[in-house]
Amino acid sequence: MDITVKGLSKSFGSKRVFNDFNAVFPSRELTCIMGPSGAGKTTLMNIMMGLVKSDGGTVVGVPKRMSAVFQEDRLCEDFGSIANIHMVLGRRADRQTIKKHLESIGLGEEAGRVGNFSGGMKRRVAIVRALMAPSDILFLDEPFRGLDEETKTLAINYFRRNLRKRTAIMVTHSIREVRELGGNLVIIDRK
Repeated sequence: MDITVKGLSKSFGSKRVFNDFNAVFPSRELTCIMGPSGAGKTTLMNIMMGLVKSDGGTVVGVPKRMSAVFQEDRLCEDFGSIANIHMVLGRRADRQTIKKHLESIGLGEEAGRVGNFSGGMKRRVAIVRALMAPSDILFLDEPFRGLDEETKTLAINYFRRNLRKRTAIMVTHSIREVRELGGNLVIIDRK
């Protein structure tokens, strides 16, 4: 089922973010959301995830099993990369499979707590965690931000291989990412 956003409105105090916003996000496809900073891209995703309540309008068709890469990585800083991923997998976790996923995104035997990792390393752990989590939809808020070009290409290829026909909604500021991933495009204009 497609996700349909109809007549969405949202304000924070006197700042209106949306007024009668409408969009359709096709099921089992990637849709990229673009727009200027402050236009409401993250707010839209947070409403769709049920983290923020809209002031009006409807959002229907969002699957219940979801995973996300937020703007901040939201990792457990005192745990290692494998432990951070293992937490979302529960009994389905297989240490060797997790290691293979980490290696395929350019993270080898990274020892120690993720709190000591670079920003790009943390970002890749967050991407692997979201893609390995059992979910029907992925929400990704600038998942490739902060990665150098070579690492970004590696991460984009990893993402494409592991999306597995799930619905994905991704905020990005890069038309290159939209093109490389072959995503649909929703543009949010600042009103």
